[in-house]
Amino acid sequence: MVNYYFENDLFVIENYDKAKPFASFLPSIAGLYGIPAWVYYVNRGQVIAGFGIENKDNPIMDFTPANMAYRRTELVGFRTFVKVNNEVVEFFSSINRSKNILKKMSIGRNIVSISETNNDIGLEIKVDYVNITNRPYPGIIRHVTLRNLTNQVLKIELLDGLTNIWPYGTNDFTTKNMSNLGVAWFDVLLSKDGIPFYKNRSTTADTASVGTVDMGHFYASYINYETKPLPVIYDFEQVFAQNTSLTLAEGFMDKSIDEMLEKQTYVNKFSCAYSAYSGELKDELTIGSIIGRMSSINHLDEEAKFFNVEFVKNQLKQAIELGESITNDCVSKTNNKMFDAYIRQCFMDNLLRGGYPLIFKGKEKNIVYHVYSRVHGDMEREYNYFIVEPSYFSQGNGNYRDVNQNRRNDVYFVKESGLFNLKQFMELIQMDGHNPLGIHGSKLKVNVKDVEKIMDFFEGNPSIIRKILSDEFTPGQLLTAINDYQIECKLPLNELIERVMGYSTQEIQAVYGHGFWSDHWTYNLDLIENYLNIYPDKKEELLFEEQFRYYVSPASILPRKDKYVLNKEGNVRQYDAIIQDDKEKIEKCGLIRNKTNWQKTREKELYTSSLYVKLLSLIVNKFTILDQYGIGVMMNADKPGWNDAMNGLPGIFGSGVSETIELKRLLDFILTVDLDKEVNVYEELFDLIKKVEKLLDKFNKNELDDFEYWSQVQDVRELYLERIRLGNSGKEKAVKLRDLIPLLQAMNKKVEEGIEKGIGMTKDGIVPTYMVYEATSYEVIKDKYHPINGLPNVKVNGFKGRPLPLFLEAPARYLKMCKDKNKLKRMYEKIRQSQMFDKKIKMYITSESLENETLEIGRARAFTAGWLERESCFMHMEYKYLLGLIKSGLYDEYYHDIKTCLLPFTDPKIYGRSTLENSSFIASSVNPNPENHGRGFVARLTGTTSETLSMWILMMMGKKVFDYQNGELVFNLKPILNSETFDENNQVSFRLLGQCDVTYHNEKKLATYGENKVKVVKYILHYEDLKQVEVNGDQVKGDLAYDIREGLVNKIDVYLD
Repeated sequence: MVNYYFENDLFVIENYDKAKPFASFLPSIAGLYGIPAWVYYVNRGQVIAGFGIENKDNPIMDFTPANMAYRRTELVGFRTFVKVNNEVVEFFSSINRSKNILKKMSIGRNIVSISETNNDIGLEIKVDYVNITNRPYPGIIRHVTLRNLTNQVLKIELLDGLTNIWPYGTNDFTTKNMSNLGVAWFDVLLSKDGIPFYKNRSTTADTASVGTVDMGHFYASYINYETKPLPVIYDFEQVFAQNTSLTLAEGFMDKSIDEMLEKQTYVNKFSCAYSAYSGELKDELTIGSIIGRMSSINHLDEEAKFFNVEFVKNQLKQAIELGESITNDCVSKTNNKMFDAYIRQCFMDNLLRGGYPLIFKGKEKNIVYHVYSRVHGDMEREYNYFIVEPSYFSQGNGNYRDVNQNRRNDVYFVKESGLFNLKQFMELIQMDGHNPLGIHGSKLKVNVKDVEKIMDFFEGNPSIIRKILSDEFTPGQLLTAINDYQIECKLPLNELIERVMGYSTQEIQAVYGHGFWSDHWTYNLDLIENYLNIYPDKKEELLFEEQFRYYVSPASILPRKDKYVLNKEGNVRQYDAIIQDDKEKIEKCGLIRNKTNWQKTREKELYTSSLYVKLLSLIVNKFTILDQYGIGVMMNADKPGWNDAMNGLPGIFGSGVSETIELKRLLDFILTVDLDKEVNVYEELFDLIKKVEKLLDKFNKNELDDFEYWSQVQDVRELYLERIRLGNSGKEKAVKLRDLIPLLQAMNKKVEEGIEKGIGMTKDGIVPTYMVYEATSYEVIKDKYHPINGLPNVKVNGFKGRPLPLFLEAPARYLKMCKDKNKLKRMYEKIRQSQMFDKKIKMYITSESLENETLEIGRARAFTAGWLERESCFMHMEYKYLLGLIKSGLYDEYYHDIKTCLLPFTDPKIYGRSTLENSSFIASSVNPNPENHGRGFVARLTGTTSETLSMWILMMMGKKVFDYQNGELVFNLKPILNSETFDENNQVSFRLLGQCDVTYHNEKKLATYGENKVKVVKYILHYEDLKQVEVNGDQVKGDLAYDIREGLVNKIDVYLD
């Protein structure tokens, strides 16, 4: 029987191999001074399904998609065979159906373990896996403990290891498509201690240049207190003989270990790695294995001096401690241990996409360096070419939307990161309101004079260090070179990095990608609002004193006359809306492909503006692409919004109401800035503003209908785009803020009317997410064809729009925008009664049925209902909706819904995996397979984590942590906690800003909201020097508030009454 439970901070699955199959992974973090490996596991066999270095093309055990891994892991992964009384038994075998066997899988934050108790033979085995941590080479640790449960001393022979290990130099293509040829290169060398070293003899490319291969993979095993490694069988035929199905270890059945070791060959065949032990088993036997990659066999000899079982145990300890330490910023204690562990796991998984911010003092300002991030990719996302940077201070690439959202809450944990994050993503907004797709790790630059100062930190003036420092570089590159070239440094590495950072400036890195998503910009206001929630006293400085650059891409958006076409079916469509490589733009602007390029004037001077002007530019850009009815923001640049699977919408003139809602939020924000100030607006934007102002005035006077207004706004926008395409003029116009307010108010009114118009077009009065438009009148332009696809161009003279079936996205965003609580309650009830609430699994799903829509809307329509983005519970969007509930003040509704929607409160037997780990989607009850209803798929690396942390912050801290009133900083906790959240001591505690432990004392054990509520009545501040300060009331003001923000207060007791 399969059982799931939470025990000792581990999620445990009994008889895991009989449970629903799932895929997950170790976090691939190895510490700042370690080299990470990627490690994927499933709940089959001995669980590790693939591991390697950097990407799929550097496997030790090759990468496979999840549904293939479920089938093969037990056979080609790690296995353990024991021979007792001349009978060979395999642990963790699905073939053994004995009822006297209990298997367990235990999942921690940075460790996965399995165990089997086999009462038939009186043996118990436990296996732990972690990443090699804080060492100058990548790999994994396998820690095996075999216990004798009988009262007798057993004579055993044991094989424990990996059935298929790929030599270094074998890429993913070879493992899948050319392994029969590949074995011609396979080589196995032995180190001084007899550790096998697996590599190709030479490079394998079919070119005139053939190189040697020094690097290799190794497998080293040790027992108990022995310093000499166990012998390893690398010839799989010795283990399996001719049983190529690998179901039985027939070689081991027929021969002793000594015989097997004598007759090994490795040429022209697959290699294995089985450590071999023969001897007595009294009480317990420990086998510690280190599996990884070394730069050479000489390097292996050097590192192997440290190998033994104690080394392995210490590695386990370090990995577990690392999993704890990097999540220490996000700790809470409530009445539910699962909830507390879930929040911490979300913090871990969140930083795997967004990175963890390290703060260094740079030459000009703080350097915020994010480590441990990577683009999402795993066995259930096999379509992504993941990269885990194999270096110290490992960082990775990501997508603008993903990284932006996953860094949303950084400022609440590492407050110094807030300005850097918002500046990075706002600077990457272009003058046309779009942004690049790819976010790369940032790099450092050092000027020539400072390079010489840094060189003094090294012995012998090493040229490789000078070369690295003379270009853009990362800390990982510098430290890896020090290690690889064995360069002597006069300082400890951590001090060296701090000194180098002190001479450095930081450069963010981004690449255009392909197309412009319509939603990416919408997440920037969250970064700004969260920053101001911690630093409200810096609002004016942020908006007017900081200077912001504008990203520029090599792509250009085509005007309507070029991208509106008549397709082969005779329908008017918008295809290939972008020139991906605008050659004239690249040449005249001096752009470098696949590099970070910034907007320059036509005089080749870098252009910057204040954040206020940049927000104004963004607002006007999005306002000018409101759709033909003024309801949605047009998808005019080849890509849809948040829901990538609606990829057909740009072609059928789709628009997003979610983006209109976010435009209103942005307008509401900028309208709070009512200062007697003047800003300098670049002239192209100034001219566009004036033209839009005139057209909007005409529209409001009924001198233009919807289509005329829309068409003329597109005319002036297209002229604006052409004016900035080859660089802006650099000229500016001085504008008083208060002169802008009437226009901003008029824009806000039109946006609000558009949203209401959209609501009026749906049958239930729920805000629609998507509009699509059909050309009702058009003319083919004579002898004019699309510059890319060659289809005939058309001029459209009229459109008719309609909303698509309801999706959850726009309501989730509407909850954040609308201030009418009664209206929101009505919408909430209507959504609960709609198809968007799955009454069987009691969760919210992405949309109503799409069955009556055509395939043109996107691949979502082609998916099976209840699967992926089609009518499933896509957790990220459901959590956006839950976050909207608590943000909007619908607290009773929020706490009602999280009982069935928030993962730690759900049934793991239905979910089918650890309820501490999010999934991308949960199959809904409209899926044709009832076995999948409520089951989670595609693990962990999802924006769900960011929404979870946002909810946790609101629950623990309230909506406004710091405020700025009458020139004074105010600390202002207003938690949103129901009575059930408080523990047996009537307390809830959490860590504030990653540095201060806060405990709420609620003797009445009432909720902190509603009619019969408790509120903050007293604070006791505890300083590091043991000083205590008592503050009566619900606010802490002035210097005391600054003390809290600056980390001088390490504990706060907060009393509720």
